[in-house]
Amino acid sequence: MSSIVDYYNQTHLGYKLFWGLNRAFSMHYGLHDEHHVGHVAAVLNLIRSLASTVSITAHDEVLDVGCGFGGSSIWLAKNIGCRVTGIDINPREIAFAKQQAQKDGIADRVRFIEMDYREMDRLDATAYSVVWQIETLIYADRRKFAADVYRRLQPGGRIVVADYFSRPEPYAPGEKEILDRWVIGWAGKDLVSGAEFISQLADAGFEGLRFEDKSQGVLPSSRRMSQVCTLTAPLGRALELVGLRTQLQTENSIGAILQYDALKRGLWIYGIVAGQKPAR
Repeated sequence: MSSIVDYYNQTHLGYKLFWGLNRAFSMHYGLHDEHHVGHVAAVLNLIRSLASTVSITAHDEVLDVGCGFGGSSIWLAKNIGCRVTGIDINPREIAFAKQQAQKDGIADRVRFIEMDYREMDRLDATAYSVVWQIETLIYADRRKFAADVYRRLQPGGRIVVADYFSRPEPYAPGEKEILDRWVIGWAGKDLVSGAEFISQLADAGFEGLRFEDKSQGVLPSSRRMSQVCTLTAPLGRALELVGLRTQLQTENSIGAILQYDALKRGLWIYGIVAGQKPAR
C-alpha cells in the first residue's frame, strides 16, 4: 500500500489548488443539484446525502474507512454530533485530520487511526453502528472488505458506500482500455459493477441492499477535474521532462481527463450503495 500513500502525497498539491481541499478537507467528487451548484458545496452535499441515506444520528458510532484528510468524519461530528473513527493508511492525512478536529473543537467525538484497511481486525468487532466509505474500492479486495466491515458492525448496523462502478460489459473496442488507463493512473486496481459489489456484500451477510445511480450529479465535478488537467497537461509534461514533475503525477492527470471521457460515454457509474447487517 506504500504506492497508494506515495500517490496521494504526490497529488496533494493539485487537490489543494483546484479541489478546495482546505475548505472541505475532502478529495472526492461533489454531488451537484439545484441547491448545491458550487464545487465545495457539492463536495459537502455528497457527505450530507450519504448521512441521510442511512439516517445517521447523534447516537451512532461511525467507522469512516479510508477517511483521508477527515472531511467526512469532521462533518459528521460537527453537524450531527455522532462519534466517528476514521482510518487511513496515509500518516500525512491522519495528522492533518487530527489537527483539524482539534481546531474545530470536536476532538472528543472523533479519533483518527493510521491503519491499512486490510488490518481492520485491529478494531473491535461489533463496535460500530455505521460503516462509511467514499471512493476507495479501486484499491480494495472487495470481498474481503465486505466481510471485514460486516464484522465491525453491530447487529442492525448500516453500511453506506459512494464510489465508481463499471458499466456491465460488453464494451466496444477500446472502451475497456480507457477505463483501465484511468484507474491505473489513479494507483487503483480495477472497477467492478454495482451488481457485483452488491453480490459481494450479500455474500458477507448484508441485507436490504440498494443502489442509487448518481452519475448525473457528479458530472460537473468530473468535468471540472478534466478541464483543469487538460489545461495544465502541457506544462506538466514539460516539467516532467526537466525532472520537476514525476511520471506518477502525469499519469494522474491523464486519468483525470479519461474519467470524464469515460463517464460521458457511459462506461462507468457513480453509485451510492447502502444496506444493513441483520438485527439478530
